[in-house]
Amino acid sequence: MAMNEAVAMLLRQRESLYRLLGGVYLEEPDAARLEAMKKMELPLDRAEGDLKEGYARLAAYLGEAGADAETVESIAADYAGTFLAAGQAQGLAAFPYESVYRDPGRGLGGVSGAETAALYREKGLEPDPGAFKIPSDHIGLELSFMAHLCRQAALALAHGNTANYLGYMGEQADFLAAHLFRWYRGFCDDARRCARTDFYRAFAGITKGFLEQEERYFEGGAGQWATE
Repeated sequence: MAMNEAVAMLLRQRESLYRLLGGVYLEEPDAARLEAMKKMELPLDRAEGDLKEGYARLAAYLGEAGADAETVESIAADYAGTFLAAGQAQGLAAFPYESVYRDPGRGLGGVSGAETAALYREKGLEPDPGAFKIPSDHIGLELSFMAHLCRQAALALAHGNTANYLGYMGEQADFLAAHLFRWYRGFCDDARRCARTDFYRAFAGITKGFLEQEERYFEGGAGQWATE
C-alpha cells in the first residue's frame, strides 16, 4: 500500500473513533444508536492494553444486552450518575470537563474553557445559539474537535495539498498536547471507577487506551506524517 493510502486509512480510522467517543460522552445512546453499536466490528486483534480490554468488555456487554427500553434506561441512569453525579455521593463522579481536572479550584470554565472555545470559533465550530450550551472543555467536544481535524487533514491529503495536510496534523499534535493529553488519564480512571455498567467502563478503557496510542503516535514528530 502506498504511503498516502496508508496515511489516509489511518486518518479515517482515527476520525471514526474520535467521533464515536465524542458522541458517547456527549449524550447517552437511544435504542437505534445502541443497535448500531451492536453491529460494529471491534478490532480486538489489533489492540492491546487498555484499548483491548475496553473493546473486549464492550463486545461482551453488547453481546449480552438488548437494545430495548430497559437497557437504554440502565445506560441513561449510569450516564447521569457517572458524569452528572445524579444520586451519587461526593467523589463518586467523573465530571467530563478539562477545567475540573486542570484548572485551579477544579471549577467549570476558566482557562481551559476559554482556550477551547477560542479554538472552536477559529474553525467556525461555534454551537447553534439556540441549542443547549455545553461547556467547550467537555471531553465529548474535545474528542469531536479532534475528529474534525482528522477529517480536514484527510481532505487536504486527498486534494494533494501537502501544506494544509501537515498544518492540520500539527494542529492535532498541538491540541492534544495542550488539552486532552493533560487530563484524560484522571478522567478515564474516574469514569471506570464510578460507572455502574460495563458500557461506560468499556468506553473509559477504550478512551484511555486510544489516547495512549495517540501519544505514542505523535511522539515521533512530523516525520511520520510525510507524504510521497
